[in-house]
Amino acid sequence: MPTVKIICIECGKKNFFKPSRANAQFCNSACQKEYNNKQFSKEAEAVGLTLIGEGKNANYRTYQFNKCGHRQEIRPSHIREYKPECIECYENQLSNEAMEVGLQMIGKGTKADYRLYKFNKCGHQAEFRIGHVRNKNIQCEDCRQIQFKEEAEMIGLTLLGEGRTASYRRYLIQECGHEEEFQLSHIRQGIYKCKTCIENKHNSEASEFNLTIVGEGKAHFYRTYKFNDCGHEQEIQLSNVRGGNFVCNQCEETSRTQPSTVYLLEIKLDDFKWLKLGYAKVVQSRILKYKLPQGVEIKRLKTVNFETGKKAHLFESMIHKKYKRKRLPVKKMKEFHKTGFNECYPLEMLDKLMEELESD
Repeated sequence: MPTVKIICIECGKKNFFKPSRANAQFCNSACQKEYNNKQFSKEAEAVGLTLIGEGKNANYRTYQFNKCGHRQEIRPSHIREYKPECIECYENQLSNEAMEVGLQMIGKGTKADYRLYKFNKCGHQAEFRIGHVRNKNIQCEDCRQIQFKEEAEMIGLTLLGEGRTASYRRYLIQECGHEEEFQLSHIRQGIYKCKTCIENKHNSEASEFNLTIVGEGKAHFYRTYKFNDCGHEQEIQLSNVRGGNFVCNQCEETSRTQPSTVYLLEIKLDDFKWLKLGYAKVVQSRILKYKLPQGVEIKRLKTVNFETGKKAHLFESMIHKKYKRKRLPVKKMKEFHKTGFNECYPLEMLDKLMEELESD
């Protein structure tokens, strides 16, 4: 195989090399190394660095940053491709930014743009994104959780864990033992209600009037109820069920076309007596719905029959309207009646009411 006469570009020595020989521009590896170092040195000077010596392997060199004096191992190709930054200066900058917001930078993070920090005030440690520290967008999550726990304990709750979103947490209500999710801001203001207890209360109130809750209503203060006696379903306002101020619309519509009775009762409990004026298709069933206390004595003083419930209702309403100011206080009568407490009268009204009923 023919040879080619080559002049070494580093030392100028003339030699003969085979064409297949690698790096035929140099007479030996020492000249090649010396030439490369000179090139690396020029490239370093162009970006404010000084080549110091070898690196951890053949692909690296040790450089000194002229501005700060720090030394760093860098690939020569990186010097060529972009201007490198001093890692030590960068870390010092991050450390200073941390100090400005009450942090101490203590190590690397799990990702390149994160660092591990310690809060000077509380001593807790946390990882933060560098940009968040720089923008002062940080807070101690451990302290935050302690605060949430203390706020909960102050109003009788125990913090259990995370909620459906970042603004919610799951709590144990110490008074009743139920678990509920509440907004953090509401707990901070001391505002919360146990939904389970509320629903249990609604179910209990429904049961008192022989109703069963079977679904939601058109609004949060409504529920769909089933009348256990007749099986009809109807939406009723919660407060109306609580006060017994409701009727089955379907049954009521029927009762208004069927025979009905206006009645006057005398009710006695211990030393207290009162009169109750009302109308019903079946008087005894209506009395049961009053949910009167045990031990009451009831006398039917007068009953007047009507062809339809509509006529009975009109007659009863006329009397109530006439003697509206004579009725017993509703607040007092609620102590005895679950329903029907609106149309009760003192015994002094007996003659007047009997006169009205006998005049029909």
